[in-house]
Formats: sequence, structure tokens, C-alpha cells
Amino acid sequence: MGDVITFQIESGKPAVATHRVIARSTDSGTGEIRFTTQGDANNTPDPERVQPAQIRGKVWYAIPNLGWANQAIDGSTRNWAVPTLAGALFVYAAWTVGSGLRERRQKKRTAEEAPAPRSEGD
Repeated sequence: MGDVITFQIESGKPAVATHRVIARSTDSGTGEIRFTTQGDANNTPDPERVQPAQIRGKVWYAIPNLGWANQAIDGSTRNWAVPTLAGALFVYAAWTVGSGLRERRQKKRTAEEAPAPRSEGD
């Protein structure tokens, strides 16, 4: 319960919805598992229960309030803001990986240059 899933609104059709699972039940006639879903902005559960075959995915990561930021900017701003932000995130990721590799290389070099420990008999 509580998982957010993306599912086909009608089995076999491309249209999908993403809602939270609020209940899991077993169909008394077939014994098949069914899920009751409800959108976070809706007051009532969805009228049709979702079959496992309709599920297309489960949300595993979300950025809180990103939808509000998306709504706050208009289409022309979004056209340059999204690629710019994505590019900045890629540059940051490359910098982070590069810094880690550089630090690792420096530690290895320092360890190789350090004098060997002396034994008691020396």
C-alpha cells in the first residue's frame, strides 16, 4: 500500500495514469489480485480496480514539488530552462566523478611515495 504505480487506464490501450495504491484485494471469482488506486489530488478512489497486467511501472524516485516549478514557468522559458538545467546537472556529475578520481589517484601516489615501514631489527 502507498506505492505509486503507472497503469493502463484500459487494458491493452496506450493511455496511462499514475496513482497511489490504497488497497489490495483478491477477486472472489478468479482469485486474481486487484489494486484500488486513487490520485493524490482526488477525493475518491478510482472506480475501476487495476489488474496486474495493466501495471506499466512503479515510481521509485521523485523530486518533491518539481511539478509546481514546472507549472510556474511558461512554454518558452521551459524550452531553454530544462536543457540548461539538465546540462548543468551533467557538468556537476562529471566534475564530481572527476574530483573523486583525482583524489583517489592522489592518495595512491602519496601511498607509493611514502617510505616503507621499518622493522624492529633495523
